[in-house]
Amino acid sequence: MIVFAVAVCYFLISFIVMQSDIKSQEKYNAQLRTQLADKKAENEELEKLVKSSDLDDYVEQIARRELEQGSVVKGKVTGLTDFGAFVELEGGKTGMIHISEVSTSYVKDIREHLQLNQEVTAKVISISPEGKIALSIKKLNADNNGGYQTGRSRQSGDFRQPVL
Repeated sequence: MIVFAVAVCYFLISFIVMQSDIKSQEKYNAQLRTQLADKKAENEELEKLVKSSDLDDYVEQIARRELEQGSVVKGKVTGLTDFGAFVELEGGKTGMIHISEVSTSYVKDIREHLQLNQEVTAKVISISPEGKIALSIKKLNADNNGGYQTGRSRQSGDFRQPVL
């Protein structure tokens, strides 16, 4: 009878341990299912982002960060108006050089300084919240000439004058 009692006790202990192991395994499986569901949700969000126009907005934000005030850019003149020139920048963005930012000397007609399809290098002087890019050839040239303006000044015939 003692052998039978020992066998029953052994069986009961084994059953309890096995139940504990099963509960631990169930908890572990539940954690894995939760992690898997989280990853699936992340992937679905990324897929939506890639398929939506949000991706275009994201790319535009990155491009806007690369263009910052003070950076030097190259581009091609795509339009001339009485008030300035429109320049297509590398990367497809469009900037504008106001007539007052073309030269250190007075500019009466922008067409005397710039032509359509001309390659230009300019300095970014501002980017509006709407993404409008203001450019300046004048400020770039002033920076490159150590603070001196080149060309004829309106006030005098001096070739080089300090920038004030």
